[in-house]
Amino acid sequence: MGADDPKKQEELRLLLQLTNEDVERTNERQWRVANYALLLDAAIVASREIMRAGQEAIPWTDTIILSSLAGALYVLSLFLIWRFETYKTRYRSRLVRFSQMLDPELLATARYRTKKDYATWKYDVDVLTVMGLVLTAACFLVEWVLYRS
Repeated sequence: MGADDPKKQEELRLLLQLTNEDVERTNERQWRVANYALLLDAAIVASREIMRAGQEAIPWTDTIILSSLAGALYVLSLFLIWRFETYKTRYRSRLVRFSQMLDPELLATARYRTKKDYATWKYDVDVLTVMGLVLTAACFLVEWVLYRS
C-alpha cells in the first residue's frame, strides 16, 4: 500500500481529524483546570471567613494550613496546565506530519487547522501565559486575604 492508495489517504485524513480533536480537547482541559483552581481559591477564602465568623481572628495553625492548601493548589494547577501544553505541542507536530503525507485534495476536506492557523496556535501559548498570570495573582490574593488579619 503506497501513500497514493485511497484507503491509506482516508486513514490519514481520519488520523488528522482525531489529532485535531485531541488538541481542542486538551485546550478545554487547560481551561477547566484554571477554572477549578480559581473556584477552589474562592473556597479557601470562604472557609477562612466561615472559621472567623464570630471570632476576632482564627488560630495561626488554621491560617498556615489554608495557606499551604492554596500554595499546593497553585503549584498543582500550573503543573497540569504546563503538562497539557506539552501534549498539545506533541499533537501539533503529529498534525504537521499527517498533513504532509495527505493528498492536497483530501487535505482540503479534512477538518483541521492548517498552516495559516499557526497564528492561532501562538495565541494558545499566550493563553497559557495569561492562565499562569491569573493563577499567580489569585494565589497572592488568597495569601493576602489569609494573612491580612
